[in-house]
Amino acid sequence: MIGSNIPGAKNPLDALHGEHANHPLRAVIGRDDAYNYYIDSTQKALYARVLSLRKDFTILDFGCGNGRWTLWFAPEVHRVVGIDLSPAMVDAARRFASEQGIQNVGFTVPGDGSQFPDDSFDIVNCRPRPHLHRACDG
Repeated sequence: MIGSNIPGAKNPLDALHGEHANHPLRAVIGRDDAYNYYIDSTQKALYARVLSLRKDFTILDFGCGNGRWTLWFAPEVHRVVGIDLSPAMVDAARRFASEQGIQNVGFTVPGDGSQFPDDSFDIVNCRPRPHLHRACDG
């Protein structure tokens, strides 16, 4: 396991980040910067190529967090609904959408599922979330 020799490391990614915590580049490039670059330069290009988004699509972004993907999909489709277990993240996503003037999005916390009739969405986006299992195990 990467970095398993670092005391107190919770998972391999934490360990890897710990190994580089004092690197001189940390003064100008933080963990979020590197992650944002990775998302923007690789994953979004792949999604755009594979999904063939259309203006009449409605997308559910399951586990939307702060709305990063919800807001990215928005200009390409009719509507995007972001759903997240964290009310704080849903509030942040709403704020980011408002700040960017994006109006074809909605954000909510999960209900019993009845708020979405069958066939409500053309695509459901659910990127792997390492912490999702904790919420499901309840």
